Amino acid sequence: MGKVYETKAEASRKPMPIDPQIAEALLMFRRQAVYIGPHDYIFAGDNGKPRWHGIMLTDHIKPGAMRAGIGKVDW
Repeated sequence: MGKVYETKAEASRKPMPIDPQIAEALLMFRRQAVYIGPHDYIFAGDNGKPRWHGIMLTDHIKPGAMRAGIGKVDW
């Protein structure tokens, strides 16, 4: 698995506003998640590490885009 590096720019470390509905959805997800420590990944795989981006695209992003009526998406 890849490494986690510091951000390149100071601006990238600043907090970013989030839509209240997205925040609520993430909180609901966290209540069901296994890995909920302060340094855990939000969408961790079964081993606690980040999921491979290709699997996320195939298993989650593409089906979600189709259900939302967006159509075909890719990297």
